Amino acid sequence: MGKLITESDVRELVKDGKLDKHQSFLLPRGTILTPSARSFLIDRQIKISDVDKKFSKNERVVQKQPLFTSNLISLNIDFEHLDKLQIPILRLKNQLKEQTIILIKAFGLCANYDKHSSDVQLIVRFVNGILAANFYEYENAKILDKIDISKFNFDNLDDEIVCLLNQSQTLVVKIAMSLRAIKNFYPDLNSLDSVKDIVEWQNEIQKWTADILGVNAKEDKG
Repeated sequence: MGKLITESDVRELVKDGKLDKHQSFLLPRGTILTPSARSFLIDRQIKISDVDKKFSKNERVVQKQPLFTSNLISLNIDFEHLDKLQIPILRLKNQLKEQTIILIKAFGLCANYDKHSSDVQLIVRFVNGILAANFYEYENAKILDKIDISKFNFDNLDDEIVCLLNQSQTLVVKIAMSLRAIKNFYPDLNSLDSVKDIVEWQNEIQKWTADILGVNAKEDKG
């Protein structure tokens, strides 16, 4: 009898970010999937594919590398002191985290993800530095200088990839709006290293997205 894959095994893959909705779970030759494990995958819309099956052009094999989303810092809220929340900054940080989760998922679908997964770890380090710090106490570790997202490319642009890229670009706009709102509270905002790095990172994302999608974004000065 071949190796048995249980519900606990596939739950662990989902928890670690190695398996996600709309991906394919490749069932290795000689392995047996328990009924509960099969039901778990089906409930989450994860397709089960046999290793001997000839994959269609748009079907993906699950990435073996971790996608690092679990390494992002959580923004903890003190519900006993909601009146002390710095809403504009909290909104900005939450948008940055949401954008990073989307980007990491998109990078995981890249054809050359294996070669550049270390860049994803650098991105998580950079974003965590923003999430964890007070804007005035942020330490510029020059991590952005080591990140080049232009390395990431796709063999085919399917609906899922295009959707992820558009979601990321939507958050670029939201982040810009949040930065503008914060200026009302921090007049010297543009001189802060934290803000300079956020702006530089958003410009990098915009350029990469436009290059991938072949779209020239119109500048909005209104």
